[in-house]
Amino acid sequence: MRAVLVACALSLAAPLGAQVCVAPHPSGHVASLDYGVAPMATHTQVEAGFTYGRRFAAPGWIGQGNSLLLEGSWHNGRLDAPEGVVADRASLRASGAATVITALHRFVSVCAHLGAGWYLSNGEPGATRFLDVPVGVGLGATVPIGGLVLLPFVMPTAAYVAEFRRETPSSPEIADNRRDLVLTYGTAVRFGRLEVRGLWRMKDQRVQQATLFRMQAVVWF
Repeated sequence: MRAVLVACALSLAAPLGAQVCVAPHPSGHVASLDYGVAPMATHTQVEAGFTYGRRFAAPGWIGQGNSLLLEGSWHNGRLDAPEGVVADRASLRASGAATVITALHRFVSVCAHLGAGWYLSNGEPGATRFLDVPVGVGLGATVPIGGLVLLPFVMPTAAYVAEFRRETPSSPEIADNRRDLVLTYGTAVRFGRLEVRGLWRMKDQRVQQATLFRMQAVVWF
């Protein structure tokens, strides 16, 4: 029974990744405070952190009128479980991403996304490391409503995930490589240089296909 719980803890100590397809603000820099949660039957994955990005207009690379958004993020997470269940783990996550956003219409954009993340999960029985490489193509809309701008988006994402773990602190490391296919969707509300975003990530096998939810408070400068 303990071995089953340990394996469950390892499989659930995955990060709350999310990709977005939001038309960039004309300003060049963007920063956000992030909070995410994935509630499951007996566990809850929670994380908080920040993301910084820079918008580039690089017609020589991506064509006239398109935007390249480069982002980097750092998050600290925790896997909480009821008392007596071997699944209390802390984790750190660092990731980077590049998103090319192309305007199809005045109110519609398409984006191509490529990212890479590194994750470290500490706890019983030992540390677990993840490498995550997501690739996605999505659609976003820009809907002005009075003084606000509504930015709904959707992005299917495929990911390569490499997991390295130990059954016990002294045992050999076990490698597990797999592919994942998820759907991320959400909405941003923009007021001037400020945004509030809500994102949902569906069918992520790393957290037993639970729905991941993330909120972001964003500022462009």
